[in-house]
Amino acid sequence: MEPQFIVNTTIDAPCQLEASRALASKFSKNLTYIFFGLIVIILGVVVWQYILNPNTSSLSTMLILVLAIGFLLYTHFRAPKTALRRWEQGLLSRFGTTAMHVRTEFFDKILVQSMQESDNIVEEGYSVITEMRESKNYILLRCGRRDWFFLAKNGFEVGTPEAFGDFIRARIGGLQL
Repeated sequence: MEPQFIVNTTIDAPCQLEASRALASKFSKNLTYIFFGLIVIILGVVVWQYILNPNTSSLSTMLILVLAIGFLLYTHFRAPKTALRRWEQGLLSRFGTTAMHVRTEFFDKILVQSMQESDNIVEEGYSVITEMRESKNYILLRCGRRDWFFLAKNGFEVGTPEAFGDFIRARIGGLQL
Protein backbone atom coordinates (compact mmCIF):
# COMPACT_ATOMS: atom_id res chain seq x y z
CA MET A 1 0.00 0.00 0.00
CA GLU A 2 1.42 3.36 -1.05
CA PRO A 3 1.18 6.43 1.22
CA GLN A 4 -1.15 9.18 0.08
CA PHE A 5 1.16 11.86 1.47
CA ILE A 6 4.86 11.88 2.32
CA VAL A 7 6.34 14.85 4.17
CA ASN A 8 10.02 15.39 4.99
CA THR A 9 10.62 17.86 7.79
CA THR A 10 13.76 19.19 9.44
CA ILE A 11 13.01 20.09 13.06
CA ASP A 12 15.56 22.58 14.35
CA ALA A 13 15.58 25.61 16.64
CA PRO A 14 13.95 28.03 14.14
CA CYS A 15 11.24 25.43 13.46
CA GLN A 16 10.61 24.98 17.19
CA LEU A 17 10.48 28.75 17.72
CA GLU A 18 7.98 29.22 14.89
CA ALA A 19 5.84 26.37 16.19
CA SER A 20 5.87 27.62 19.78
CA ARG A 21 4.79 31.07 18.63
CA ALA A 22 2.01 29.54 16.54
CA LEU A 23 0.87 27.39 19.47
CA ALA A 24 0.96 30.12 22.13
CA SER A 25 -2.55 31.14 23.04
CA LYS A 26 -3.69 34.62 22.06
CA PHE A 27 -5.04 35.00 25.58
CA SER A 28 -1.61 34.52 27.18
CA LYS A 29 0.03 36.88 24.66
CA ASN A 30 -2.58 39.54 25.29
CA LEU A 31 -2.42 39.05 29.04
CA THR A 32 1.35 39.59 28.97
CA TYR A 33 0.92 42.86 27.05
CA ILE A 34 -1.84 43.99 29.42
CA PHE A 35 0.31 43.25 32.49
CA PHE A 36 3.27 45.01 30.92
CA GLY A 37 1.15 48.07 30.12
CA LEU A 38 -0.35 48.17 33.60
CA ILE A 39 3.04 47.91 35.27
CA VAL A 40 4.43 50.73 33.10
CA ILE A 41 1.44 52.93 33.96
CA ILE A 42 1.76 52.15 37.67
CA LEU A 43 5.49 52.85 37.49
CA GLY A 44 4.73 56.22 35.88
CA VAL A 45 2.25 57.05 38.66
CA VAL A 46 4.74 56.04 41.37
CA VAL A 47 7.51 58.13 39.76
CA TRP A 48 5.13 61.08 39.56
CA GLN A 49 4.19 60.62 43.25
CA TYR A 50 7.87 60.40 44.17
CA ILE A 51 8.59 63.67 42.36
CA LEU A 52 5.76 65.34 44.31
CA ASN A 53 6.61 63.72 47.65
CA PRO A 54 9.99 61.89 47.83
CA ASN A 55 10.00 58.92 50.21
CA THR A 56 11.64 55.51 50.52
CA SER A 57 8.45 53.50 50.07
CA SER A 58 8.04 55.00 46.58
CA LEU A 59 11.63 54.03 45.78
CA SER A 60 10.97 50.46 46.96
CA THR A 61 7.82 50.28 44.85
CA MET A 62 9.70 51.62 41.82
CA LEU A 63 12.40 48.98 42.28
CA ILE A 64 9.79 46.19 42.47
CA LEU A 65 8.03 47.51 39.36
CA VAL A 66 11.29 47.78 37.42
CA LEU A 67 12.12 44.18 38.41
CA ALA A 68 8.65 43.08 37.26
CA ILE A 69 9.18 44.83 33.89
CA GLY A 70 12.57 43.13 33.59
CA PHE A 71 11.03 39.74 34.36
CA LEU A 72 8.29 40.21 31.75
CA LEU A 73 10.83 41.30 29.14
CA TYR A 74 13.06 38.34 29.98
CA THR A 75 10.24 35.79 29.76
CA HIS A 76 8.97 37.30 26.53
CA PHE A 77 12.25 37.68 24.66
CA ARG A 78 15.04 35.69 26.29
CA ALA A 79 13.52 32.62 27.97
CA PRO A 80 12.26 30.98 24.74
CA LYS A 81 15.70 31.29 23.15
CA THR A 82 17.34 29.85 26.27
CA ALA A 83 14.94 26.89 26.21
CA LEU A 84 15.70 26.30 22.52
CA ARG A 85 19.43 26.36 23.20
CA ARG A 86 18.92 23.68 25.88
CA TRP A 87 16.80 21.66 23.44
CA GLU A 88 19.56 21.90 20.82
CA GLN A 89 22.18 20.82 23.36
CA GLY A 90 20.02 17.80 24.23
CA LEU A 91 19.83 16.84 20.55
CA LEU A 92 23.55 17.36 20.13
CA SER A 93 24.41 15.13 23.07
CA ARG A 94 21.87 12.46 22.12
CA PHE A 95 22.17 12.36 18.33
CA GLY A 96 25.26 14.41 17.49
CA THR A 97 23.26 17.01 15.54
CA THR A 98 21.18 20.12 16.26
CA ALA A 99 18.32 19.09 13.97
CA MET A 100 16.05 16.09 13.56
CA HIS A 101 15.08 14.90 10.09
CA VAL A 102 11.70 13.22 10.13
CA ARG A 103 9.72 11.55 7.37
CA THR A 104 5.99 11.26 7.88
CA GLU A 105 3.93 9.00 5.64
CA PHE A 106 0.14 9.18 5.67
CA PHE A 107 -1.72 6.02 4.72
CA ASP A 108 -5.47 5.53 4.59
CA LYS A 109 -5.82 4.53 8.27
CA ILE A 110 -2.49 5.38 9.94
CA LEU A 111 0.47 7.69 9.82
CA VAL A 112 4.04 6.50 10.19
CA GLN A 113 6.86 8.80 11.24
CA SER A 114 10.52 7.86 11.20
CA MET A 115 13.56 9.85 12.25
CA GLN A 116 16.81 9.72 10.32
CA GLU A 117 18.87 10.15 13.50
CA SER A 118 17.42 7.10 15.30
CA ASP A 119 15.67 3.80 14.76
CA ASN A 120 12.51 5.17 16.34
CA ILE A 121 9.37 4.66 14.24
CA VAL A 122 6.01 5.99 15.39
CA GLU A 123 2.78 4.51 14.05
CA GLU A 124 -0.46 6.21 15.04
CA GLY A 125 -4.06 6.03 14.00
CA TYR A 126 -5.77 9.30 13.16
CA SER A 127 -7.98 9.04 16.25
CA VAL A 128 -5.05 10.25 18.42
CA ILE A 129 -4.88 13.58 16.56
CA THR A 130 -6.91 16.12 18.51
CA GLU A 131 -5.94 19.43 16.93
CA MET A 132 -4.42 20.88 13.80
CA ARG A 133 -2.70 24.27 13.65
CA GLU A 134 -0.78 26.10 10.99
CA SER A 135 2.15 28.48 11.05
CA LYS A 136 3.79 30.20 8.11
CA ASN A 137 5.93 27.18 7.22
CA TYR A 138 4.44 24.24 9.13
CA ILE A 139 1.31 22.21 9.69
CA LEU A 140 1.19 21.05 13.31
CA LEU A 141 -0.85 18.04 14.41
CA ARG A 142 -1.45 17.54 18.14
CA CYS A 143 -1.17 13.99 19.35
CA GLY A 144 -1.85 13.75 23.09
CA ARG A 145 -1.38 16.55 25.59
CA ARG A 146 2.11 17.72 24.69
CA ASP A 147 3.18 15.88 21.56
CA TRP A 148 3.00 17.38 18.08
CA PHE A 149 3.77 16.14 14.60
CA PHE A 150 5.57 18.84 12.59
CA LEU A 151 5.01 18.87 8.83
CA ALA A 152 6.98 21.29 6.68
CA LYS A 153 4.75 22.82 4.02
CA ASN A 154 7.65 22.80 1.59
CA GLY A 155 8.50 19.19 2.49
CA PHE A 156 5.68 17.42 0.67
CA GLU A 157 7.30 14.75 -1.47
CA VAL A 158 3.90 13.24 -2.32
CA GLY A 159 0.80 15.44 -2.25
CA THR A 160 0.34 19.12 -1.40
CA PRO A 161 -0.43 20.98 1.84
CA GLU A 162 -3.84 21.98 0.46
CA ALA A 163 -4.84 18.40 -0.44
CA PHE A 164 -3.45 17.23 2.90
CA GLY A 165 -5.85 19.58 4.72
CA ASP A 166 -8.84 17.90 3.09
CA PHE A 167 -7.37 14.43 3.72
CA ILE A 168 -6.68 14.97 7.42
CA ARG A 169 -10.02 16.74 8.10
CA ALA A 170 -11.82 13.71 6.67
CA ARG A 171 -9.97 11.44 9.09
CA ILE A 172 -10.07 13.45 12.26
CA GLY A 173 -13.50 14.96 12.08
CA GLY A 174 -13.80 18.46 10.74
CA LEU A 175 -10.75 20.24 12.19
CA GLN A 176 -9.97 23.34 10.18
CA LEU A 177 -6.58 24.19 8.71
